[in-house]
Amino acid sequence: MTYIDVPDMDTRKRMMFEQADAFVFLPGGMGTLEELGQVMSWTKLGYYEKPIILVNIAGFWDDMVAWFETAIDAEFVTREGLSHLALMPSVAETFTYLEGEFEE
Repeated sequence: MTYIDVPDMDTRKRMMFEQADAFVFLPGGMGTLEELGQVMSWTKLGYYEKPIILVNIAGFWDDMVAWFETAIDAEFVTREGLSHLALMPSVAETFTYLEGEFEE
């Protein structure tokens, strides 16, 4: 494992953006939610077109998915704008999904 020391969160997120092949979000707190919002904003702006995966362990992301549907209904978000988003029920299925995304 490689450890990279960064001076602040903005640098950390920029480096993640530059180096990531996909973003995988496990259940988490406010930092997780903030990073999800950042990645989804990058996608909306056309900066990022790689998979964004919510690992929905024990239904953790169910309310977020419901919010996405509400935002679509209210025309704040388009279904196309969520096209890079995948909901996976487990870490194992996330790996299987990613292996399919990156097969050569």
